[in-house]
Amino acid sequence: MSDATLAAILSTLAKWSGQSFEPSDFDKRLRIQKSIYLLKAQGYGPASKYSFGSYLRGPYSPDLARDYYKLQPGAVAQAPQAEMPRKALSLLVDALKRGNDFLETAATIRLYSERNRGSKKAEILEHVRYQKPALDPRLEEAWEFLEKYGLLPGYM
Repeated sequence: MSDATLAAILSTLAKWSGQSFEPSDFDKRLRIQKSIYLLKAQGYGPASKYSFGSYLRGPYSPDLARDYYKLQPGAVAQAPQAEMPRKALSLLVDALKRGNDFLETAATIRLYSERNRGSKKAEILEHVRYQKPALDPRLEEAWEFLEKYGLLPGYM
């Protein structure tokens, strides 16, 4: 993805959510990683170029990190808006208003369920709970969110 395309996507997310997407600190970079992952899960074309692995704080793409580290300071704020499906924006605004811990929880459940199709809900949540006990209070809420938006492979 070009720098201009990534900056435009992040600018759009910032505008719609009221949150910063400048990659200037860890919390904002986590927000970027999980947001792009959820855009990819929805089939948003520009996000599909990134591969995500399972890392300490949920799905993470080294290529995405490399791309946002190349952005000049202020590039996101100065970028024009990207064309994005309204459904994708609604989903992300809903997730973003719940905070980074929620984003991490939802993205982690989504990644694990995608890689373990056919597993039962209880198995998926138990795995995430075991791997990341701090996310336990948000598991049910994140599951319901993913179900609402049709982002649980094999659970439609």
